[in-house]
Amino acid sequence: MKKYFVFITLFLALGLFFFSCGNQENVLDKILSSDSELFRDVVNQQDKYKPQIIYTRIDRDQTGKPHFTRIEWGEFMGSYFYPASTIKLPTAVLSLQKLNEVNYQDLSIYSEMHTDSIYEWQSSSRINPQLPNFQANIASYVDQIFGISDNQAYNRLYEFCTADYLRKELKKRGYQETAIIHRLSGGLGAEENRISNPISFYHNDSILYHQHEFKSAAHETTENIKLGRGYIKNGELVDDAFDFSNKNQFSLSDQHEFLKNLIFQNTIEHDKRFNIKQSDYEFLLKSMASYPSEIKAELLDEQEEYGDNYVKFLMFGSNRNQIPESIRIFNKSGFAYGFLIDNAYIVDFENNVEFLLSAVIYVNENQIFNDDNYEYDAIGLPFLQQLGQKVYEYEIAREKSYPVDLSKLASLFKD
Repeated sequence: MKKYFVFITLFLALGLFFFSCGNQENVLDKILSSDSELFRDVVNQQDKYKPQIIYTRIDRDQTGKPHFTRIEWGEFMGSYFYPASTIKLPTAVLSLQKLNEVNYQDLSIYSEMHTDSIYEWQSSSRINPQLPNFQANIASYVDQIFGISDNQAYNRLYEFCTADYLRKELKKRGYQETAIIHRLSGGLGAEENRISNPISFYHNDSILYHQHEFKSAAHETTENIKLGRGYIKNGELVDDAFDFSNKNQFSLSDQHEFLKNLIFQNTIEHDKRFNIKQSDYEFLLKSMASYPSEIKAELLDEQEEYGDNYVKFLMFGSNRNQIPESIRIFNKSGFAYGFLIDNAYIVDFENNVEFLLSAVIYVNENQIFNDDNYEYDAIGLPFLQQLGQKVYEYEIAREKSYPVDLSKLASLFKD
């Protein structure tokens, strides 16, 4: 009788599990089959837009421990896309880890950082004529990366980390579909991007730590990644597919798992966590979810106009209205070559909502690269905004067995 009871209990539990999974698999299908003309257009032309979406539902148990239900959508799931600025997230995280590992007395994310140049193609960062009050340090670069997605800030952290360090640390944590191998907006070749500038950290006029010039190992290209039907080079159209084989790689699956493991680091094995000081970790989280209006004025280019939606594509990508104070988006977005990506952990402190959502869409109607003719505003941003809003509305309405306590996160944003 006891064995029979155990069998029935196990049978019912498995039935409930598979029933739940079956329901969850339909969530994105249901959202994308709404009456949105834009959704219908993207769904019916997936070969054109190549959308990929990963949504993770988070359910807390009575102890507050999170349980994750991951749902993927898209015929092109797993296919290559250019990750653009999304690679700045792991670079920022690993720069904090490397600084911690240096472990020199008085060295911190606020230590003055001088990036020097040896070759004529390298640039230094002692003086920034566009930002005369800018103080070069790890903290400022991280704030620039998440507040306005500054490319030069990323380049400085890429040089500090080196491509070898990024490769080693990402691979050992299981991110096999990621390769961060070049600077951004520099027009440099593969050999030049292997060489990292010498860097010194100062306190007043005293050097705390010096990192010599370093040359990383060559990136091993595993496959030819050719897309489109042409590209612009030196002002001329080249009638051939564009080769992305020597470009950065960061699959949507790796992006999603990286962010989940960063936010919920206590749920993963110790050897997979990042070795970051608690104070630096809290600084990182706050920086990730801060809006341009909240970062220091000396980090902004006065000639640019930044709405709070500037790098928050999911939910607010094409909406310049003020974002509600209760909503915070811990994310890193990016766009280039017609690819538009966002990878976000979205919370609403007032309504006790939390979820992870990552998405990419390709908007390059003419299939020509480097012509600056992409449909970001017409299709890409509205699609990501509507997607984020619909998942948020689903989460608002969804019944949860136990409420989530987000007070610790919320405290990061209290004065």
